[in-house]
Amino acid sequence: MKPLNDGSKSVVLFNRSGSATNMTVNWSDINMSGTLSVRDLWDHIEKGSFSGSYSATVPSHGVVMIKVSNGTTIPVTGITLDKTSIVINESGMLTLTASVFPTNATNKNISWVSGNPNIATVISSGNNTATVKGVTPGICTITATTQDQNKIATCTVTINFADTICNNSKLTINLDGKLDDPAWNINSKSFNKVIFGDGTNVSANFKTWWNNQSLFIGIDVTDGHLNNNSANIWENSAVELFLDMNNAKTATYEINDFQYIIGWNNPNLFEQNNRTAGVLFKTMDKTAGFTVEASIPWITLGVTPFNGITLGFDVAIDISHIAGSRTGGLGWSGNQNNFQNTSKFGNLILENCIQISTSVKENAIQNLSIHPNPADDFVILEGIGNNSQIELFDILGKKIVSQLISANETKIDISGFSQGIYFFKITENHATVSCGKLIKK
Repeated sequence: MKPLNDGSKSVVLFNRSGSATNMTVNWSDINMSGTLSVRDLWDHIEKGSFSGSYSATVPSHGVVMIKVSNGTTIPVTGITLDKTSIVINESGMLTLTASVFPTNATNKNISWVSGNPNIATVISSGNNTATVKGVTPGICTITATTQDQNKIATCTVTINFADTICNNSKLTINLDGKLDDPAWNINSKSFNKVIFGDGTNVSANFKTWWNNQSLFIGIDVTDGHLNNNSANIWENSAVELFLDMNNAKTATYEINDFQYIIGWNNPNLFEQNNRTAGVLFKTMDKTAGFTVEASIPWITLGVTPFNGITLGFDVAIDISHIAGSRTGGLGWSGNQNNFQNTSKFGNLILENCIQISTSVKENAIQNLSIHPNPADDFVILEGIGNNSQIELFDILGKKIVSQLISANETKIDISGFSQGIYFFKITENHATVSCGKLIKK
């Protein structure tokens, strides 16, 4: 028996016999009395409250260690999670919250474990919450276990391949590496997953768009230590582009898989099989880093683009903080085996941005009324016949709303739109009958 600082006492029951034995500690033997709380110190289980004594079955030549203290212990009876299944993308994160019952249990501490940290990791955030982060595509189980009574709750986690939408555009660019043309006024995807070595103080993001001739990729790299001393382009500061044109995600490269490497301050382009016909690229220095613009003809990639096609795609950067040597690498979806294995590539989904015809007179429908305009949260359309359709487009021509009209008056929610100018197109029987401009305040 050992007195503890909080006034409780630890007691060890040691069975020296050759068989399991029921052993008892009397409160009078340890100079305590009344109703006392007992906790199993090895199994981390609150055993409850006991008057006068406590008995436990001790294995042959085994030990039971308990903590005896004043006060009433309320044991845990169960645990639940706010989600039993979740789906997130690679590098995506989501919070799980556990509830321990009863709510007045004495010890509500829990531990979190991932069934496969190579697929998803879990880190306790405190207050019985934890952050789940996707690592690589697959399925695993996250388990929350109470310290008291070892009650468990689980959540099935599915990690999907990273994906990005690549919008069609009718705009053109001056391919100079600056990423300052209107065509690049689109959302970027950041990537900071370390796939090789050290990625400290390095970050990057990319953008994509397409037209009927080429795929366009822009990359912005922040790295204050750039090098291009090695004869091997991948041992220098560089950008790598990976394409799997049939999105087969195979363990080895097929004939329609590509790896392009664009080196910082390097006029040469690398592709594994020298398929570089028509490929244009340019790098441009910036403060503590560089930017890249590249266009790759569809004819070189062997694909005819169309709305909805999904291509295997990844982008990575090579880090060289020691002249002549690659010291690290960051990637978006895959890993350091991207040069020979496409199974971890993300998805590049081509989408059309439909241009509104200017041949239709604005507000050609005689009784059409759109109000308020400018608007904050919604607009009301009046004077439109049944079986019509309205479509809304942003300033780059991307369709963001498509809604059937089945009444003379239609209300459209625009509360989630960003401030700016939008265009509407109204069609009847697949023919455009009116178009115009809408301003979101």
